[in-house]
Amino acid sequence: MQATFMKKYRRHALVLIGIVAAVITPPDLFTCFMVMMPMYGLYELSILIVERIKTI
Repeated sequence: MQATFMKKYRRHALVLIGIVAAVITPPDLFTCFMVMMPMYGLYELSILIVERIKTI
């Protein structure tokens, strides 16, 4: 997967992450948010890793 593709579809990934977080957590907005933020952080970290690997 390329970093440009991941950057282009960042908004789509955020929506999908939100849906997954809402499904796997109890019906509580705070808990959903607390699951969603680390998942999105991992997505952003994966973009950085892909960019870094590309330069090596």
